[in-house]
Amino acid sequence: MPSLIVPVVRGDGIRLRPFTSTDLATVMTAVVDPLIDWIPAVAPEATQAAARDYIDRQQERARDGAGFSFAIADADTDEAMGQIGVWLTDARNGLIRIGYWVSTEHRGKRVASRALRVATQFALQVDGVVRIEMDIEPWNTRSRRAALGVGYRCEGLSRGAIRIEGVPRDVFRYARLASEPDGDPSATADMVIADGTDEDAAELLVLQRCCWVSEAIANDTLDIPPLHESLDDVASWIRSWTVLTMRDGPRLVAAVRGRLIGETWEIGRLMVAPDLAGLGIGRRLLAQIERLAPTEAMTFELFTGARSGRNIDLYERSGYRVVDSSAVPPGHISGAVVLRKPVQR
Repeated sequence: MPSLIVPVVRGDGIRLRPFTSTDLATVMTAVVDPLIDWIPAVAPEATQAAARDYIDRQQERARDGAGFSFAIADADTDEAMGQIGVWLTDARNGLIRIGYWVSTEHRGKRVASRALRVATQFALQVDGVVRIEMDIEPWNTRSRRAALGVGYRCEGLSRGAIRIEGVPRDVFRYARLASEPDGDPSATADMVIADGTDEDAAELLVLQRCCWVSEAIANDTLDIPPLHESLDDVASWIRSWTVLTMRDGPRLVAAVRGRLIGETWEIGRLMVAPDLAGLGIGRRLLAQIERLAPTEAMTFELFTGARSGRNIDLYERSGYRVVDSSAVPPGHISGAVVLRKPVQR
């Protein structure tokens, strides 16, 4: 196969670039990470020699024509955060494979989903590509969500399809056709948004407790109303707020509520089942509850934990900005921040 040159590909706050010797520390961390035990041919010791050998092999793959091994780097600092490979060994048959890893300290920051989106767009530009595949172990729910969010579809479980340290492992195979659109229409298009009713109260109670456990951990507090409300409490706010629910078939998977206070449309309890996070469900519900704001509303307002980085990132990408949070009213997480944006019609 002809030799390849690994380019620099930019997008969504990251740079995919060739590995260099400056990435040794990131690779050394990955070598001993128990969640990245599938990195091939890396010595189990976190030594500079092992890391340097790994970097050399990534460069050799391009020279051998096997594909492109990119370091996933921060667009501003150029710090390496992981690796993603676009492999061309079956490209003559229209098939490209992608695999990646993200270092421990950068997980939970959408690095994988952003890198996968950029790498997928790069792979789709390869001449003759028909199909892109990924193999993901069943326990790796974050990677499975990331794949769905970029438009891949799960095609089923492949038993014993890969070997790690000589042991067969089952994987879910995810694939995307070049003819399919970007994003994730298939994963959420059939989910139905409806008005919340008293009949939803029990499921909402369970869902919000599931969703706010991670907030309790992130903000180091149990002073979070959704964790302590009773069934009667939930039924009460269903009747006093405008409530939207989203169902995937019979399962209630997400919800949000809104109410008018003066000229402010207060939005709250935006919740998405943890196993479906990262598919754009939250953005979809947020946009829908905004559309329901009465004509008197001049400002959208919502609250979240000061350390709830993922929530704040979603709201800021939706146009909200953090404002003075010194006077947060009762009923919100301890140490909450306030975010607002003007209503535009």
